[in-house]
Amino acid sequence: MSIYVVGEVPTVEAFELIGVPGQILETGADVAAVLNELARTKKVQLVLVQSVFAAQLAEDQLDQLGRKFGCLVLEIPGVG
Repeated sequence: MSIYVVGEVPTVEAFELIGVPGQILETGADVAAVLNELARTKKVQLVLVQSVFAAQLAEDQLDQLGRKFGCLVLEIPGVG
């Protein structure tokens, strides 16, 4: 299974320490576009998204990722 994490620097770096690759996002980033790109180009099956960014996603965007790419998105808390 292909797993990826998306979030702020400390969260992404913590997951990278255990071998899970990630992408650092800045405030205001287009999270939906990032997730679509990961699912489409890297064939990611599970994306762990830090809660501060997951709050920007609409339910239909998550459903589309699942139906179109077979990608599951789970919200995780940030570090601290």
